[in-house]
Amino acid sequence: YAHQGVVGHFSPKKTIGFHELIESALEKSTNPTLVIPDEIQDPHNLGAIIRSAVAMGIQGMVLTKHRVAPLNETVAKCSSGAIEKLPITWVANLSNAIATLKESGFWIVGIDPKGTTSCYDFKFDMPIALLIGSEGKGIRPLLKKNCDFTVSIPMANSINSLNASAAGTVIFYEALRQKLNKKKPGKKTT
Repeated sequence: YAHQGVVGHFSPKKTIGFHELIESALEKSTNPTLVIPDEIQDPHNLGAIIRSAVAMGIQGMVLTKHRVAPLNETVAKCSSGAIEKLPITWVANLSNAIATLKESGFWIVGIDPKGTTSCYDFKFDMPIALLIGSEGKGIRPLLKKNCDFTVSIPMANSINSLNASAAGTVIFYEALRQKLNKKKPGKKTT
């Protein structure tokens, strides 16, 4: 009885246009954060990224039309319904999308185990698009070249990386923590 007698029907997620996503994000926040999963093929990972993105106040997601998990029932279930709350757009070419984001005032920040700055030292006080690399391969080299910054997550031992959804969650949380601390008078971001 795993389904507990409930039958449901999943309709494909309605997505929005790329420029509409950018405009919407900039209207919602002076320093919005978008997420760009690069070729995330595991639907469980994509669903978990969506869930964390919504929980941490991310304004939208940019997905490539190729080599990415489809927005299906598995993604929806793993997102615990958050897929309905996150504006998502599809693009044919991530390099072109990144160029457009830069022209629109976004800084591209790659999440990378060998990133040049710890996520705790990076200041998330600007419009940002966070690039999360795929399972096993990380961020593709051409896309990494297009990053304005790369951030890493400090590790306590010999494990040198997290899976895509866990890494995204850590970075989403740090960005949110800094924004919340900035709003409180007398609090400094550490």
